[in-house]
Amino acid sequence: MQKATFLSCFFLCCISTTQAQFDAFQQKIERYDSISTFDGRERIFVHYDKPQYTVNDTLWMKGYIVAGALNMVNDSSRIAYVEFIDANGNLVKRISALCGIGLFYSNITLGDQLFAQGTYTLRAYTNRMRNFGDSLFLKVLLK
Repeated sequence: MQKATFLSCFFLCCISTTQAQFDAFQQKIERYDSISTFDGRERIFVHYDKPQYTVNDTLWMKGYIVAGALNMVNDSSRIAYVEFIDANGNLVKRISALCGIGLFYSNITLGDQLFAQGTYTLRAYTNRMRNFGDSLFLKVLLK
């Protein structure tokens, strides 16, 4: 009788400690999941007014900065950087646009002093995005 009581108490203790370890593990997973869902890596999107431009045109831009799996508006980055890179990989122009509530507006005149006829890459990013490497930067080919 004592042996059966001892064994049943022993199994109950093993089950309760196993459950306690599982609860701590589950709480840790939920905490990491909530961080990636609500405060994950930033993404930037830029809309511009025309598919092609000529010399002395004005390029109007509107951009969004979102973060996390739910694409929630992110207000942690206050400045979005938009760069124009020529076909040789040289930086032609960099614009710093002030963001408010994850939204920014900007424009640039494509003057003939800086922009010769050709293909350019528009690259947009924030300082926070630079922490994760340039694979997250927005890169668009402009003609």
